[in-house]
Amino acid sequence: MMEFFANTIGRWLLGRKWMRLERNSVALNLSAMNSAVVIFDIGTESDYQLVIELVKVLKLEGVNAILVLGYCEEKVSPTYLDASIVRVLTKSEIRFMGFPTEEYSKRILNDSFDLLIDFTDKYKMPTEYFLTLIDAKTKVGRDNSVHQKIFDLLINQKGSDKKEYLKSVIHFLKMINKG
Repeated sequence: MMEFFANTIGRWLLGRKWMRLERNSVALNLSAMNSAVVIFDIGTESDYQLVIELVKVLKLEGVNAILVLGYCEEKVSPTYLDASIVRVLTKSEIRFMGFPTEEYSKRILNDSFDLLIDFTDKYKMPTEYFLTLIDAKTKVGRDNSVHQKIFDLLINQKGSDKKEYLKSVIHFLKMINKG
């Protein structure tokens, strides 16, 4: 019950922060992007390997600066994660309403990116916080009722095949007209 109450207040506060944002979205072709942030839930090692594969593809496409932000619902992150690639957000860095501590989030929210890719499965306040508030010119995510207002490019995918989702993201980013 307490978690439901905290999430409800957290969603309301996040919605208010989102409404005050002054964000100018820009439809950029993947070849015109220099920086990206990928946000994912640390679940299985196979999901992590897909994220690493995505990072490799982005680098091959010329995206130089890539931040990978993973949320772990445990207090300690899994041993298969490479700390030089992934910035991990653990439960110990989460405040009562699901928001990350200011120390953790300030470093990320002060940067701006050309691209944000959502690779999360479910609504979780810590990842939602970053998906909503990170300054990115182009935000890409799955099409669902929760995210429709924060993303610029929604990928409507039947099923839950994550590899196909990542292929679709790259495909559609390459289709955007080059400026």
